Amino acid sequence: MADTTDRSPLRRTACFTCTKAKRRCTKEEPGCRRCLARGLLCRYPPLKMMIELPVDLEAAFMGVPSTCSNSDGGGLNDRATGALPWPEEQRPLSLNFDYSSVALPPQHAWFLSPEHWQIDHRPSLHEQPSFRDEALRFFTQQLLAWLKQWVTEGHSPFIHSQLYQQDSPSHIQLAFTTCAAYFSKTEATTSFVMRILEEQSATLVEQSNALDPTILSTGQHVSRTQALLIYQIIRLFDGDIRSRAQAEDRLDVLLSWATQMWESARLSAAASLSSDPLGSQPNAFKLDGSTSALWRAWYLAESVRRTYVLSAFLQGVYLTMKQGWSYCPGGVAFSMGTGLWNATSASTWIAEHRDKHGPQLMESKEPETAFINARPADVDEFAKCILTVSRGLESVEEWIAQKGP
Repeated sequence: MADTTDRSPLRRTACFTCTKAKRRCTKEEPGCRRCLARGLLCRYPPLKMMIELPVDLEAAFMGVPSTCSNSDGGGLNDRATGALPWPEEQRPLSLNFDYSSVALPPQHAWFLSPEHWQIDHRPSLHEQPSFRDEALRFFTQQLLAWLKQWVTEGHSPFIHSQLYQQDSPSHIQLAFTTCAAYFSKTEATTSFVMRILEEQSATLVEQSNALDPTILSTGQHVSRTQALLIYQIIRLFDGDIRSRAQAEDRLDVLLSWATQMWESARLSAAASLSSDPLGSQPNAFKLDGSTSALWRAWYLAESVRRTYVLSAFLQGVYLTMKQGWSYCPGGVAFSMGTGLWNATSASTWIAEHRDKHGPQLMESKEPETAFINARPADVDEFAKCILTVSRGLESVEEWIAQKGP
């Protein structure tokens, strides 16, 4: 069949950030000068006349308010493949990593292979249900419960128990103490605690904007993104109008940091599997042949994955609650197997990994594959939460009824 789509170029309109700020936009790719200078994620309105979809395919995309809807058409889906939002002339040499030197990963180091660091920007072709109110409420309550768990138990489904045992950056320490203050606040101290949250969040963004993101290690990317994610969860869903308005302005900052974190991890993973793993390329995943090094590399990589997924879903859920739809910044895979994330030692993790007969990955864009490929007992809390907010409580309950708890 002949291609009858209209591909004539159209003039790009100003990005969302410049439009909101009522500032002139340079309309450049991969981002305008104003957004790049401020480290903001630059997204453009869709070029709706650029490619006309057939009626049957267009119907699959229209009127589907979800975190993976293609409602903004352009933005990341058209421009990004996980790369950092820097102009070509400012892009670090490490972004031109030669994948020809990448060797096959060890048996259990699947998480470092290049194919596992691709962000899926393909539109989902099947019809996706809208977020239901009960699923949205469940998600926001779950996020706050995870923060409280971190404060009381030292870990959560997205903050690994070992991640900050050896090195806890100051902004993570501040996020922890601020979080603890939030969950112990009283009516008399609420305004004071919310002011602390406001100041810590602003300080974190201000200090990070003064840094060149290309010099940060993967661990530093993870810690600053998790710290901002923590503040965003509280401030978006606490109910305080002032905090929510300020946090809304930082949604794109969080997603930009998450994208930069992902790219840093991707480069480190490639370097760790290269023929010269101790060379000049950044390498946060130092494998020395021991199971303990392999485990440390895995929970750092999985922390990147879960932080990225949660940052994307946080924005998607919030915007859906506010305006009825959101766009998808891209889907990634993460581990869903029960016992892997909560393993307390390398030997336990290896045993859990072996017992699962593989990594048991869930795709954040298509989590419903778990309904077919897994039993509820084999899916961990994080994956169940993503599955619930994506496909609804009713679908998850039906799955549990059919395959057992």
